[in-house]
Amino acid sequence: MATLIFSSLPMFACGFWTVMIACNLYIDGRNRGRMMLMLFMAMATLLYAGHCVFLNRFYSDMPLFDSLYSFANLAVYPMFYIYIVSMTSPESQLRRTWWYLIPSAVIGAMVSTIYIMMSSHDLETFVRIVSYNEDFGSGTGLCQVMGYVRLAAKIIFTIEVVMVLVAGSHKISSYNKSIKAYYADTEGKELTI
Repeated sequence: MATLIFSSLPMFACGFWTVMIACNLYIDGRNRGRMMLMLFMAMATLLYAGHCVFLNRFYSDMPLFDSLYSFANLAVYPMFYIYIVSMTSPESQLRRTWWYLIPSAVIGAMVSTIYIMMSSHDLETFVRIVSYNEDFGSGTGLCQVMGYVRLAAKIIFTIEVVMVLVAGSHKISSYNKSIKAYYADTEGKELTI
């Protein structure tokens, strides 16, 4: 019971902030920075929902939530970068950043498709043995394919983290330099890294 409570807290916290930001957008009107923050929090909610299902071993829910998790895991850092771009750049640059979500959509679609194609025996093997023991060699056929897709997702995630940290820091630094050049009093206008 304690595992369920503690593992669901991040999901509920992110879900709460998603709803609060959505209410704020509804009341105050459209604000692209808040909209991107709301989408980022929604991605984090999906990510933590996948953690909750995995940590509590809800085996029957694994195919759906693992598919959502695979998408959200690779989308959360690009969404954070899109949020940074929405705060520091003109609208025209924001339109080009949506391409950064392609790897997450591809991996999420691949995971969903493999789960749909799996037989009940392969699904049972993958969820109970491969997924929790990370032993890709213990399964056959689609279990091994899913293991390699997960490995590819880990590699993509690592690359995304590095790219977002570097590019995001650069965007924030450039933004702060332009604010200092334009305003004499920069209090409350700068972003911190």
